[in-house]
Amino acid sequence: MSTSSIMLRLIHLLEQRMRQANLWHCSTPSHDAMQSTEPFAVDTMHLEQWLKFIFIPRMRALIDGQHPLPERCVITPHAEQMWARPQSDAVIEVLMAIDAFISENRMPSAKLLKTLEH
Repeated sequence: MSTSSIMLRLIHLLEQRMRQANLWHCSTPSHDAMQSTEPFAVDTMHLEQWLKFIFIPRMRALIDGQHPLPERCVITPHAEQMWARPQSDAVIEVLMAIDAFISENRMPSAKLLKTLEH
């Protein structure tokens, strides 16, 4: 599996898990909120909004345009702080895999890879 293919599958799994955790049905941020320069747009939107409307579309655009992925990705600590509830654990598991894949070029766990194959 290519790097792009793995990343696309991780992004798809992130969306799927966000839906299952009821984190996908968030309101569309305003134009001004989308202009935030703060990490994760913490000053203007919730993390689930940032993931849905900024992170996921940007990752897909990079892959579709055959551009390199960022060299570093550290979303998990922020997600763990924001979503301290059991139903978010599956989402955080995928974010951990995305962080490790981008930052350390580490393949997702065998368990997660099996999920990606379906």
